Amino acid sequence: MNKTMKLAAALALAAIAGIFLWNTMCACAAQEIRIIRESEQKVGPVAPDNFTGAATSRGYFPAKEIGVSTGEVTFPAGARTAWHSHPRGQMLIVTSGRGLVRQWGEAPIEMNEGDAVWIPANVKHWHGAAPDSAMSHIAMAPLDGEGRSSTWME
Repeated sequence: MNKTMKLAAALALAAIAGIFLWNTMCACAAQEIRIIRESEQKVGPVAPDNFTGAATSRGYFPAKEIGVSTGEVTFPAGARTAWHSHPRGQMLIVTSGRGLVRQWGEAPIEMNEGDAVWIPANVKHWHGAAPDSAMSHIAMAPLDGEGRSSTWME
């Protein structure tokens, strides 16, 4: 993905976070600009119990500090998450490739580069790459009152 698309995705993520989490962020975060350098971001393989395939994740911000879990997940073709839900919902921005998102009891829906996806609170779902295409997305899920952003299932 080119730098312009990454910058646009990052700006969209920041704008959504600002609107969606304004009260949480103002109450929890320090009142000064802070840059989270690439060397400070957590990068590595995802938890194998929660994903199929060799997906990788990059965490952008310290979730407990700002009240939201943020990151970019890269899925090889055919890899996906396990069924899960989010107590306060989840936003996805597809930054490259083609993927699928599926709500419990429904057929999978295709996602493409540039698509933004809203998953409402407590909706059981999975998301990942299409069978024949890798996919990356930026994911953002607000933390609940107990500091959780996800509930993992089968």
